[in-house]
Amino acid sequence: MRPAPELLGFLERFYAAYRAGDAEAVTAMYEPGEGVLCIGTAAEEWWTDNDSHLRDVAAQLQAAGGFPFYGGDAQAWEEGSVGWIGDRPVLRVPEGDVPLRLTLVLHRTNDWKIVQVHCSAPARNQDIGWE
Repeated sequence: MRPAPELLGFLERFYAAYRAGDAEAVTAMYEPGEGVLCIGTAAEEWWTDNDSHLRDVAAQLQAAGGFPFYGGDAQAWEEGSVGWIGDRPVLRVPEGDVPLRLTLVLHRTNDWKIVQVHCSAPARNQDIGWE
């Protein structure tokens, strides 16, 4: 494994596309076809069908006009044609910043493309029944 500064640049473009509500740019960041897993913050947001995920994301971006994600403490690594990113971004809303956790797994053929994404809101162990 080695640090992947190129993937930190990818992450900044990812956040910028979501902030701008640019569904075309967002869609271009995902690997087309099968084998993509996308997990969002809502309980029902678990997509194993990339086409459905990208349609839903495009609809969400259009309805919201974009999502103001801002990076936190990103780390990026790569090994061969696989890379991964972990970050603690915030979603800036009028009520205040919402802390999130984000992981991306990417595959490189010519360009890096997302094959797995997981975005969640952290919860204290006590809040979910773990002591």
